[in-house]
Amino acid sequence: MEAAGLQVEVVEVDYTVRMPKARWYSMVRARFWSTFSHFTDAQLEEGIEELERPRRESHHLQFVDRMLFLVGRRPTQKCM
Repeated sequence: MEAAGLQVEVVEVDYTVRMPKARWYSMVRARFWSTFSHFTDAQLEEGIEELERPRRESHHLQFVDRMLFLVGRRPTQKCM
């Protein structure tokens, strides 16, 4: 974006996610994030089991998610 002449700003937004484990696991199995697309079903199940082990008694997951936004702006022109 900078090579195209834009001023670039990176904005980070953190927010807490709390949801039922069953819903989260269903979303993971459906590969709702593109980063999950390269994992096999067996690998996803292995990851879910790793999350589940310390949380068997809880019905919810809670974690902080971070979104990164790249904002490109045209430089302002100065008037003479």
